[in-house]
Amino acid sequence: MALGPLKQFGITKIVATTLGETGGDLLAQTMHVGYLVSTVIFFALFLIAVVFQLKARRFHPAIFWTVIALTSTAGTPLDVTASMPSCHDR
Repeated sequence: MALGPLKQFGITKIVATTLGETGGDLLAQTMHVGYLVSTVIFFALFLIAVVFQLKARRFHPAIFWTVIALTSTAGTPLDVTASMPSCHDR
């Protein structure tokens, strides 16, 4: 059974948000690198995915959805870093 585009987007958005929260906390708190470093790592991964997307000669769903997922994954620790400057050293 195939899912419609709206359902696919909804599922991907939920997964991306969950990955963002989990990935940011994993690096920042569990691995003790801090939210600022987590933001830099995820933003670098996001930029790499965007470069692949822009250089692709045709549409590749996997690259497209990777960029979408990394948007939330990079944005979540950035939000924590921006809203709680005191957590840079944690």
